[in-house]
Amino acid sequence: MKQTFYPLLVLLFSLTCSQEQVRIGIAIPLKGEQGVMAKGILQGAQLAVDEWNTRGGALGKKIVLEIMDDEANSERAVEVAKELTKKRVIGVIGHMNSHCSIAASEIYEEAGIAMITPSSTNPELTERKLKNVFRICGRDDFQAKSAADFIIEVLKAKTIYLINDHSVYSMGLINSLKEYAQNRLSIRGEKGINQGDTIFDDLVREIKSLNPDVVYFAGYHPEGARIVKQMREARLNNIFFGADGLVSEDFLRIAGNSAEGIYFTFGCSVEDLGSAQHFVRVYKEKYKTIDLYAPYAYDATNVLLEASCLAKERPIADVLHQEKFDGALGLIAFDEKGDQVRSPYMVWMVKDMKFVPWTKEL
Repeated sequence: MKQTFYPLLVLLFSLTCSQEQVRIGIAIPLKGEQGVMAKGILQGAQLAVDEWNTRGGALGKKIVLEIMDDEANSERAVEVAKELTKKRVIGVIGHMNSHCSIAASEIYEEAGIAMITPSSTNPELTERKLKNVFRICGRDDFQAKSAADFIIEVLKAKTIYLINDHSVYSMGLINSLKEYAQNRLSIRGEKGINQGDTIFDDLVREIKSLNPDVVYFAGYHPEGARIVKQMREARLNNIFFGADGLVSEDFLRIAGNSAEGIYFTFGCSVEDLGSAQHFVRVYKEKYKTIDLYAPYAYDATNVLLEASCLAKERPIADVLHQEKFDGALGLIAFDEKGDQVRSPYMVWMVKDMKFVPWTKEL
């Protein structure tokens, strides 16, 4: 009798504890250069959870954030999704990278678990119209249009050189940019690099030979920072234009003074939004400076928790599709695909070694 009673007691205690908690998963890279980029996502989500717990949790239950490292790898992302499913999370914030979100979304869909990504911008993610997949950030087809319009109408560029890193995110941006720039920009050349590359001598020589008005890089900050640094060291002054994959403190650290004056597309400036003043104040109190991805994760977490409270007998995904929510970024509502109805892009730049908005929303 004694041999069976103690394990049974432990099991009952474990079940009771789990029933008194609301578990949310967050799946992002936690280490390396991609982990630096994901830091703001984790901080934004954690801030939202802390605020809910201070107010008594969700439906009277403490909220626990299950933090998982997907290593920015699609195979690992699938494993993480399966692990989070076993943990019985009510939803997932993530993933950060588009290829990870696309791979993991099939697992969440099958399990009936809502996922809200704060940063995966590839259109394929939501074009499949999976019921449980949501995106609070914008899409790369809209991001590419903002870039193309700015490059042509504001920078008055005539020629462009394209660089991709072969990722799902990168190719989505490049293909969309080509579509919007068709008959308006002359593409001088295109080259693919690999994530992890650090020496770009051949690339720099080709850019020097072709001398485009703009060099457009569709990739992440580690390679982007090194490319622009090596361009400037070779005394190439071509305009460097990137996308939201550049947004990381490490971009400024790696590129150094070479980062000054580069352009990139990202969402709205949260510090200029009336709806975001509470978030801006409490985030700065805790973390000092605003990470550009943080408000997206903050809103994604709040929306998921609010939907869980409204759900009652409804699946959380149904609530997310049917209801509207007030967030730091403004009104949040999802269309039939799971995309945020309004998530505009702006052009940003590096000025005085800071990320600052350049112009109004395009």
